[in-house]
Amino acid sequence: MTAAAHVHGASRNIVFADLDGYFSHTFDPIVDGMAVKDGMITLPEKPGLGVDVDPAFLKKLKRA
Repeated sequence: MTAAAHVHGASRNIVFADLDGYFSHTFDPIVDGMAVKDGMITLPEKPGLGVDVDPAFLKKLKRA
């Protein structure tokens, strides 16, 4: 969703975007991604997309 929000923010031609796809997830493995407050999206100011994977989430994964 953060990547999609970056595309939306960089394109003047996009007026509306459906960026609520993760709201029903019970766990979000991404930290420092986009934030939604009062219907407004803010993007992280870190380099790249500005996101990291939650280390606690990675520890739960099984090695294949």
